[in-house]
Parts: sequence; C-alpha cells; structure tokens
Amino acid sequence: MANGYSLHVGLDFVNSDDYNGSEWPLDVAVKDMISMRDLAAKQKFKTTCLQNEEATISAFISGVRSIKDKVKAGDIFLLTYAGHGYQTKDQNGDEEEGDGKDENLCLFDGLFVDDKLNELFCEFPAGVRILVVSDCCHGGSIHKYGLADTVEEVPTEEQDEPLASVILLSGTADNQEAYEGEENGRFTECLLEVWDEGEFEGNYLAFKRAIKKKIRRKYGAQQSVMLSYSGPHGIIFKEQIPFTI
Repeated sequence: MANGYSLHVGLDFVNSDDYNGSEWPLDVAVKDMISMRDLAAKQKFKTTCLQNEEATISAFISGVRSIKDKVKAGDIFLLTYAGHGYQTKDQNGDEEEGDGKDENLCLFDGLFVDDKLNELFCEFPAGVRILVVSDCCHGGSIHKYGLADTVEEVPTEEQDEPLASVILLSGTADNQEAYEGEENGRFTECLLEVWDEGEFEGNYLAFKRAIKKKIRRKYGAQQSVMLSYSGPHGIIFKEQIPFTI
C-alpha cells in the first residue's frame, strides 16, 4: 500500500538580517500553506509544516531528507511552497541556454537555489513520486529543469536527474511575478477552486489547464500556470488525479 508524505512551507516574512534589512512581508503565504496542508490531510497525507521563522535552510533540508528516509517505491512526496521567489545569476553554467539565471526559494535565513533542490530530489529512491506545488514569483523551473506541458520522458543528457518521478505545478513562469488575493495567493485560490474539495477528476495536465483558465478569467494574463516534469515518468503518475496517493 502506497503512503503519502507532505511538507508545506509558508513565509509571510523573512529574517531582515539576511535580506538587506527588509522582512519582505506578504499577507497570505501562510494562509496558502495552511490551505495546502488541509488539502493534503484530507487526501490522507502525513503532513508537516514549516512556517515563517521555522522555515530556515537547515530545517527545510532536514524536512525533505526526513521524508526521503521514509519513502519507498510507489509512495508520493508532496512539497508545497508559498512565499517569495527570487532570481540570481547562474553560478555553474547550467543556465547558458536559458535566461542565465537560477531560481530560488526565499527561506527565512537565505535563498535556496534550484540546483540544491534538484540535488535533494536526486537523493530519493527510484519509483517514488514527487509533486511540487509552488506559489511564488519566478517559479517555473524552481525544481531545476523539466519539459513543460508534456508527458514525454526528459532526456538525461549529462545532467544529474532524479530517479524519482517529479512533477512541478507552478503559479508563474520564471520571468513572472506572483500576486496575492484577499484570502490566498491568486494561484492557490484558483487551484483550490478547481480542486473543489476533491471533485476534480482530470489528470495533471487537465488540472493545470483548468487552473490557468480560471486564473486568466478572474485576473487576466499577469501570471501563467506552469506544469513540468523531470525524472522517469510512469504512465500511472502522469495520468493520476492530482494529490492521489
């Protein structure tokens, strides 16, 4: 029997000492975290949360690795993030064919670059499914790389790629900013509406398209909804209803 584990990260502020004197305040990132935690709990995931000052770099790494040590082939790991995203100049030359920038999660005490997140995912055993849901600016490739809007295999080339199957569902492309609504981020708000307490019955691609349609109808085209894959992908994962254990 498969098991589901989830880690939910939400930051309404960061440590000003690590961000040039600013806390970079947000209004609903923690609400997004709570909403996604509640969704996961209803789907019978074993949930863990890191909120505001709890969401340090070391705590984040420990949280991901603690789940890595539990999962086995067939299990699913859900990682959700709500907070700031940030771009920095590429440091290792692996973005030369793109925009020359790395994407980062803004954790409480510093930036967490996409390369490092990919390294963590590479520690997971084969046969595990990893689903990342990201509501932040510049989030389109926050898990490092993948093929957008496709169900084809991602060529490994000479890059380190997870043995686990990874799907990223992001509320922005790499060059976009995310926007907040009254109760949730716009992306999280529309995701929850499409999910409809579990009434949604399509696969991941249909889910992405429905969220994109809703967010554009409500708010225009300021931010996209991105879906990308990396690692080996079994047809079972690609065609599942989202958040299925």
